[in-house]
Amino acid sequence: MLLSGFFYIRGCEFVDYMELKSLDYRVKIKGREKPVDDVVIVAIDEKSIKEIGRWPWSRDVIAKGIEMLINMGARVIGLDIVFSEREEFKQKEKVIEFLNQLEDEELRKNLIEVIQGINPDKKLIESIKRFRDKVVAGYFVFMSEEEIGSIKIKWTDRYIKNSAVNVLINSTPEIPVMVRKAVAVENNIPDIEASASHFGFFNAVSDKDGIYRKALLLLQIGDSIYPSLPLEMLRVYTGSNIAVYATDGFVTKIKIGEYSIYPDEKGTLPLTFLGPGKTFPHYSFTDIINERIPEEKIRGKMVLIGATAIGIYDLRPTPVDERFPGVEIHATVIDNVLKSRPLKRYEWMWIFELLGIWCMFFVMGVMFLKTGPIPSILTSAGIIFFFNAFAFYLFLKYRIWVILIYPNISLIGLTLLMSFYKYFSEEKMKKMVKNAFSKYLSDKLVDIIVKNPEKLKLGGEKREISVLFSDIRDFTSISEKLSPEEIANLLHEYLTPMSEVIFQHDGLLDKYIGDAIMALFGTPVWMETHAIKACEAALSMMEKLDELNKHWEKTMGLKLKIGIGINTGECIVGNMGSDILFDYTAIGDTVNLASRLEGTTKFYGVGIVVSEFTVSKTDGKFIFRELDLVRVKGKEKPVKIYELVGKEVTEEMKRFVSQFHSALSLYREGKWDSAIEGFKKCLETYPGDRPSKLYMERCLKLKEMKIEKWEGIYEMEVK
Repeated sequence: MLLSGFFYIRGCEFVDYMELKSLDYRVKIKGREKPVDDVVIVAIDEKSIKEIGRWPWSRDVIAKGIEMLINMGARVIGLDIVFSEREEFKQKEKVIEFLNQLEDEELRKNLIEVIQGINPDKKLIESIKRFRDKVVAGYFVFMSEEEIGSIKIKWTDRYIKNSAVNVLINSTPEIPVMVRKAVAVENNIPDIEASASHFGFFNAVSDKDGIYRKALLLLQIGDSIYPSLPLEMLRVYTGSNIAVYATDGFVTKIKIGEYSIYPDEKGTLPLTFLGPGKTFPHYSFTDIINERIPEEKIRGKMVLIGATAIGIYDLRPTPVDERFPGVEIHATVIDNVLKSRPLKRYEWMWIFELLGIWCMFFVMGVMFLKTGPIPSILTSAGIIFFFNAFAFYLFLKYRIWVILIYPNISLIGLTLLMSFYKYFSEEKMKKMVKNAFSKYLSDKLVDIIVKNPEKLKLGGEKREISVLFSDIRDFTSISEKLSPEEIANLLHEYLTPMSEVIFQHDGLLDKYIGDAIMALFGTPVWMETHAIKACEAALSMMEKLDELNKHWEKTMGLKLKIGIGINTGECIVGNMGSDILFDYTAIGDTVNLASRLEGTTKFYGVGIVVSEFTVSKTDGKFIFRELDLVRVKGKEKPVKIYELVGKEVTEEMKRFVSQFHSALSLYREGKWDSAIEGFKKCLETYPGDRPSKLYMERCLKLKEMKIEKWEGIYEMEVK
């Protein structure tokens, strides 16, 4: 556990790489989503280059594009382009050389002065200045001296200060807000910068494996914090300031108007990619300036102008596309903010993930200690499966990124380690147990000892248990109608599922006696709920018989009935028999009474009869109907016997049982006429009820006998 926590916190480059790939897989299976309607991309694509010419184009072309977009109703225009050098008048020297040949000196000087004053950037400067409240100029920054290399860069933040974040809400003002720092800026030329009011950097950042999964929203340049191009576009779009909230110097929230963004502590936002390239609407730049795009496609939108042509190389590898346009990353940022659907990876999540891993370690450890290797491995596999399924659910439903690879490696490693340990240690224990007990226990009990040695109580000892007997009614007469093969098949089809029911309720199948079954509950492994288990098993046996009868009625025209008797009490349990043949069983009056109770089911016409001793141990979990007070042959003290009606019964049945008990009380008091009326009412509800008919006959007979001293005890003759 400590080792897993150490690697989880410190990290491992290979595992981190695998985690990123698992995140990419989750992104891919999430599938394509519909982007926000407010963003479109005007692409400097292959079509535009083919029609307009090789990039870079004349600044006049860019100016025309900006003007066309404004006229079409664009709300904000973001330039994913930096104009870091002046555009030169390409034929300037040749024209001056030609003019120098003119004879008219004054004309020559005037024309040369005009030529010298031509500024190819002028139209773009004028366009940006005219629409400065709607245009966001882009710029590029260098994050390290290595990126700059030997290039000499003169940069200033004089103009871009217009877009610096001026609302900082820091819980600890003495600690500066810690975001990534830029060492230099690739500015637009001064004339263009001076004409613009809004600026945003368009740098993209990749993970260690070179894949772009997040966006850099804030940067420190000089002493100020600056927004990215999409963040500044959102500022213009909403007309609200950018407010940065920080705690102890770490960014916790960015707010723009009604929109809240929760980046990581240094201002980076994990992105939810909506699909491969061109998921957002793309319009060719050439189609815009040649008026081929309807105005409604642009009106009211945020427009990003950027390169998508392969030759210009602004394509980035992302989880959804190996050649994803860089400009579309900016569009994805805007979408994630407007739709509140960025990928969520909170800094504090590792604490809960680590606690979750340790909790799973604990559960798996307990399982390995309490069960065998196979159940433990299956449990571990289930834990791992549900952990991964839950992580995928959080991602697909709420876009929450839960770390997967570290927990999976840890859990699988623990499972393998403990499986090997458990397997070899258990094999050693099994061998010892078999050597110790195989001489005086059956294989069946040896297996129980091997699986649960700590729960086992063995030997010829006195113990309270519950005993269940079941028997098929009139099986002899049924057998006379069937061939030996059919009898054997019928018994097999009957005994197999009935035995399984007993096993399912933690019973021990003691023996088959022809078509009868004897089962013990509470031994050899002790359980306090043995009476409840026995009653549940009896009810399940009756349900199973109904299923079997449906099959037999169709195939054999046959329907079986069984009787079940249950008694609870002390028995001698252990290995009984001779030196040659012995088996684990139970003996005593408790067993004898259970057998006799099974015999009374036919007499009373009910399915399940239990003793008062069993009823007292069931904690009111079942509905019982008191049948009689009987004196067993050879015993002086009478025993109350009950019909097990069920666990959940209808209100009608509850009223019937209450009515029967009222009539039975009158019978015990010797009020024959009143008792007869009570049993008649019972028969009105259930005309075929055998106990009610039986008691009516008794009442009539006892009324004729005029017994003076009446104890209400019936002498049981059934053995």
